[in-house]
Amino acid sequence: MVFVSSNRDITEKLKQWNCKDPRAWDSLLPDIYRELKLKAKQVLARKNAKSLEPTILVHELYFDFKNYFGVQWKDSNHFFAIAALAMRQIIVNEVTRLNAEKRGGRLVRVTAKDFEFAETGKPTVDIIDLDKALSKLEQNYPESCRVVELRFFVGLTEKEVAEVLEISEQAVQRHWAWSKSWLMYEMDC
Repeated sequence: MVFVSSNRDITEKLKQWNCKDPRAWDSLLPDIYRELKLKAKQVLARKNAKSLEPTILVHELYFDFKNYFGVQWKDSNHFFAIAALAMRQIIVNEVTRLNAEKRGGRLVRVTAKDFEFAETGKPTVDIIDLDKALSKLEQNYPESCRVVELRFFVGLTEKEVAEVLEISEQAVQRHWAWSKSWLMYEMDC
């Protein structure tokens, strides 16, 4: 990922935060805010999620992460992997809220193209169905699930996912290709 500060600076600030220095979060936020907002904008644009603004998504992340005070962060990659999980949950919660607005709500779907799936004949995928399928994937294939979360919910490139998960780009490509097939089967795409 391209950051205003280096990954080393972010890792050092995370270590300070690990040591329960409350000022560390405030000094860390400017380093990560711009990158998270850019990624949120890209992800939400691809998901056609007009009800959730990138700024709101990043602010939700901010409030979620304030609760992580004292967590033992390994490094910036660990932080961004957890951010992917949090973004997934925020997006799923928003979709659930929209679906429950009225009886039947309005279903929020993403296009199959968002997964870079081959032509499946099914033009859209329900985000709630995706979340359920990802939960199943995570039970048996957690690393594949992390790859999908980082690619789909955070919009990281294969190279960035490899950095965050500390695996090779080829492994990311294998996980991504296999996970897409597994998800298509699981969701009857």
